[in-house]
Parts: sequence; structure tokens; C-alpha cells
Amino acid sequence: MNLRRALRLARKFATTADKALKTLDAPAPTRASTLRGVPPKVRGDATWQDYEEAAAAYLRQLGYQNVIGNQAGSDGGLDVRVPGLLVGQVKFEQSKTGRPVVMQIFGVAAQQRVQALCFSHAGYTKQAITWANEAPVALFVLRYERSKKRWEIRPANGRAKGLQRGPGVQ
Repeated sequence: MNLRRALRLARKFATTADKALKTLDAPAPTRASTLRGVPPKVRGDATWQDYEEAAAAYLRQLGYQNVIGNQAGSDGGLDVRVPGLLVGQVKFEQSKTGRPVVMQIFGVAAQQRVQALCFSHAGYTKQAITWANEAPVALFVLRYERSKKRWEIRPANGRAKGLQRGPGVQ
């Protein structure tokens, strides 16, 4: 699939997703959310597996069903997904997540005709945010606050704020 076709598919999906999001009444939170129930249980420092599990738990908390995350073996770049609705990557790195990662998950999402999202421990570069806003890809910052023993998730762009409202009619 070439980039132009992928962008056309993304714009078509974005229009459909925007219509679905507009049907929801609840305003999107703009502050960090706390993951209720504190999954996963972290002993000491959080690992990449803990981050993948926390991202999946957050999607469940938002009301998404059939969330798949943190599977053993090769995941093909998909760390969390809701079949038929969402695919996402979780990045547990010390440097900000860049545009290539956002482009990669967008390509997978466009092929599957679902929403792309990304969770990052360190945040995102300006180029990644700009590209995600145009594509569109939902960007979240996910952090484990060890001193508070809780997970905090905040949207990094407007698409993520919309997803915080939860799923549309399923």
C-alpha cells in the first residue's frame, strides 16, 4: 500500500470516527487519568511488559471489550488491540517517541481500517505529534508513578482526548 492510498483510507476512517465521537455526550478529560484497580501490580521498577499490560487495562477501563495485550511471542508491532476497532503500540523508552513509530502504527491501522493509537513513557517529538494529528493517530503518555504506586495516562493530542470518552456503539 503506498502512502497516498494509506492517507486516503485514514481520512475516510477519520471522518467515520469523528462522527462516532460526536455522538458521545461526555466531555473529554484534558488532565491525566489514573488507572483504577492498579493493574498491573508492579514490584520495583515497571518493565515494558507492565506498560503493555497497563495500556490494555486502560482501554478496558474506558469501556473497550475484547482488549488484547501483552501476548507472548512476536506481536508484529501490535502491543494492544481491540479487534475491528483499535491497534496500538506501547513504547517504554527513555527518549521521546518519534514520527517513524507513529507512521508505522498508522500504516498497520490503515491496512486493517481501524483507529491507530500509541502509548509512550517518554512523550513524543513535535514531528510525531504533528504527523499524528494529520494522519490521525491517538497519542497517550503513560507513566508509572512509583512513589504514588499508580499509573497515570494523559492524552498528547486531540484524537486521544476523543478516545478517552470510550467506545461508541459496539
